[in-house]
Amino acid sequence: MTTLDPHFAEFLERINAPGLPATFEGSPTEWRARIAAASASSDRAVRTRRITIRERRIGHTLVTVRIYTPSELPRCAPTLVYLHPGGFISGSAALSEGVAVRLAEQTRSIIVSVDYRLAPESPFPAALEDTCAVIEYIAEHMDEFGNDVSRIALVGESAGGSLVASAALIMRDRKLDLAAQVLICPWTNMGYEYPSQRSFAESYFLTARDLADIRRHYMPDVEQSRTFPVSPVKANTLVGVAPAVVVVAGFDPLLDDGTAYAKALAAQGVPTILRTFDTLIHPFYGMPHISPAADQAVTTIHSDLVRVLDPQR
Repeated sequence: MTTLDPHFAEFLERINAPGLPATFEGSPTEWRARIAAASASSDRAVRTRRITIRERRIGHTLVTVRIYTPSELPRCAPTLVYLHPGGFISGSAALSEGVAVRLAEQTRSIIVSVDYRLAPESPFPAALEDTCAVIEYIAEHMDEFGNDVSRIALVGESAGGSLVASAALIMRDRKLDLAAQVLICPWTNMGYEYPSQRSFAESYFLTARDLADIRRHYMPDVEQSRTFPVSPVKANTLVGVAPAVVVVAGFDPLLDDGTAYAKALAAQGVPTILRTFDTLIHPFYGMPHISPAADQAVTTIHSDLVRVLDPQR
């Protein structure tokens, strides 16, 4: 029987201690404060690395993005659009700086990290609209974000992974070819409860109650949550969407969401890598400092993406 990574077991014991509020307990403002505090304490030594970071607004909706450019890039470097986690309600490009820097370094890519609008102030479809606007702007202004329009890829974790899945399908329908999509612990079927949501309903960082609260804030219309594009698995067809790397954690209520979506992609002929990290929790990708297993998992994910982008490597 697979057991929880001991470093994450200790982490969960600390955050689940009596008297401490859960990560997603209280109002969205309180969520954001706790996420910001946790992110600030874990984002170490980022600015000492050889990455140029600049911020600007792009597109007709003036979405703020952070652009991370390594000092040494291949002649035709990929451009990766990164979508942060946070349940569509919290998180930001600034709080995900450590993730973006490592992604840039290990894939030798330009990273465009998106500050999409957040619920409940801006519920669905605001975040998805911002995501699609950024992707299309990059494709139309490639000279500002790299030099290879054939290698634009999407990477996202948790809520960001859900946005990646939906945006990839929308880009396919708009005839914009993406090189890859990486979905890390995504929620792909917001209108359905898979068994893993019951198996890991409590005590594993993200809970069943959290998912209900996220859905309530992000998607007030329950019926709409059962359809595409809120739930990408409900798209009429997945055929022709970008090659995918789908990543799931063994102790995550969204384990079955990601697994089912990966199987659906593969069944419809989409080149798909499914990575299951059995001992980890949601959202380990942004927590490599907690566990050597999570740290190695992040490197593995980036290696998978590099192989998809450049099969010769």
